[in-house]
Amino acid sequence: MAPHGLITELRGAGYEVVGIIEQKSDQVPMFRVMDLFDLGSYTEYRYKPWYRSLFTDCFAHYYKNISRVSVAQSPKHAFFRKPNYFEPSYYAYDEVANRFFLHASRLDQLLQHTGAEAVWFSRAPHLGLDNLMLEIAQRKGLQTLVFQQTIIPDKFFYGRATAELFAHARRCALAFERYRVSDERDLDLFYMKARRDPDRERKYKLFRSIRKRRFRFTAAWRLHAFLLAHNRRLLAALFYYLFHRSRKKLLDQMRNRERAREFGRNASDQLTLATLPSRLVYFPLHLEPEATTSEFGGAYKDQINAIEAMSAALPEDWVLVLKENPKQTFFYRSPEFHARIEANPRIQWAAPTEDSLALIERCQFVATITGTAGYEAIVRGKPVVHFGDAWYASVSGAFDFASMPRPEQVAAFTIERSQLRRDLENLLSHAADGVIYSQFQAVSKLSPAQSVQTAVRSLTAIDRLLHGTEPTGKVGMTPAQNQGIAAGAS
Repeated sequence: MAPHGLITELRGAGYEVVGIIEQKSDQVPMFRVMDLFDLGSYTEYRYKPWYRSLFTDCFAHYYKNISRVSVAQSPKHAFFRKPNYFEPSYYAYDEVANRFFLHASRLDQLLQHTGAEAVWFSRAPHLGLDNLMLEIAQRKGLQTLVFQQTIIPDKFFYGRATAELFAHARRCALAFERYRVSDERDLDLFYMKARRDPDRERKYKLFRSIRKRRFRFTAAWRLHAFLLAHNRRLLAALFYYLFHRSRKKLLDQMRNRERAREFGRNASDQLTLATLPSRLVYFPLHLEPEATTSEFGGAYKDQINAIEAMSAALPEDWVLVLKENPKQTFFYRSPEFHARIEANPRIQWAAPTEDSLALIERCQFVATITGTAGYEAIVRGKPVVHFGDAWYASVSGAFDFASMPRPEQVAAFTIERSQLRRDLENLLSHAADGVIYSQFQAVSKLSPAQSVQTAVRSLTAIDRLLHGTEPTGKVGMTPAQNQGIAAGAS
């Protein structure tokens, strides 16, 4: 989500923003993700021959990411017209294939309608629609920029596509404010905490109270409340979705209830610090689905594949210890996921109550796809093996799984503090300054106004570096859940 005030500052820098996605603004047209995702009222579909090659090249990626957008909207999601990203829907192949062409046409027409000359993403596309928009924009010859904020305050990476997000900082393409590494090792992992929006909560509480007052004394409402109170949730779901006359929503809900129960059953027989084996590799699981795996995971976009590969690479007397992500739900943790883990006796679970930093201290090294736990390990002197394109991949102590030495050698590697400091300072001094994604204002050392002004100076320099021009076009800022259509400047 682009920070408040960014549009005004971009205009001051010579850019004309012609549209944004999933961001409030009274200055430019705003498009909701759910309005673009829903195709019930879309009647302007026009086939273009190049959609066929687009389908061939991009459908698999689109299919994986669009599957996280649920059509089974809860009352809360429906009320705010917000996508439900963590309660999956089940799509048949032909349904998704048809949706692909309709979405391609819709996004193509949106870019044409806005007159955008460039499309900027304030976060790596990872929701299907935004992935498709990036591909369409590039095939139409529009300038594109993708950004990725880091947990390091006031620093973000950049590129013309997701694949090159970290490359420019690693090759020192553009110098920004000199970054100095402090001795503080503990990061503010604010995104692991529940986010609260008082204004949204107030409106939804009002909506709920009106709904309850309206139905409190009806037989239907009393029956629904009775079923919930007596833990007959499947029956309650059946009643609720028959009331809404949607068999698809009902089936989705029933499947998800079963997955949720299975997720709970697999939370037993877990290790504590007192019962940990002497030789272990710690693999804290990513929240899935998220860009950290789906976009930066490379060949290991599915986390279970990385888990099995790491276990197979370890010596016989070593154990791979997993810890579930505190924010994970049954989504992406199906019974089949647990069946693959339970089939391997050398993979064990740490109890969710165990402290992750304590597990880092006890392990031989940390394994992750691109997670922040890898950075936390390195600054504590523990090596990390990463499976994807982690932003810290170029610093001392980070090993790519594809080319790592034997596990014993990784565990024996000594991270020199002075070398680590130089690596981090060099990398982060060439990452852009400012806040491009408003959620990260929580850890910024700048005021919101200063963050935006600093970010716009960075954006102008990045645009000049990668596209070789001063602001001369219209920009569309696209956040599909938090990217935007930013179209270039006038």
